Amino acid sequence: MRTEPFTGPSGTAIPVVRTWHWGRWLAGALALAVFGWLAGLIVINPNLDWSVVGRYLFDGNILSGVLVTIEISVLATIIGLVLGVLLAVMWLAHKSVLRWLSTLYIWFFRGWTGRCAVRSGSWAARG
Repeated sequence: MRTEPFTGPSGTAIPVVRTWHWGRWLAGALALAVFGWLAGLIVINPNLDWSVVGRYLFDGNILSGVLVTIEISVLATIIGLVLGVLLAVMWLAHKSVLRWLSTLYIWFFRGWTGRCAVRSGSWAARG
């Protein structure tokens, strides 16, 4: 963090004034109010039986499913990291075949979502 004042071309100090971003504060307050309102609706809802929620939330099947989800996420992260480093090293290699294979793989998977969206008729892909 800079502690000394900024100086202009003539050596005089230029005062630094922080701008107040009213829009950010307003958007944050609005989001907080909406979140609080929704949380309040959930908590005081008479149709929601919290004993049933707790019984099903901590059921063995649900917890084992959460564990499998975490295992899949960690495994996918490790595979993605290893594959990304391998492709980056291949792309930096001086051998043109390795660089070409890396470029082809990256090109194919970067464009995959766009090709799927076009085939499905997604409006986002037409923009």
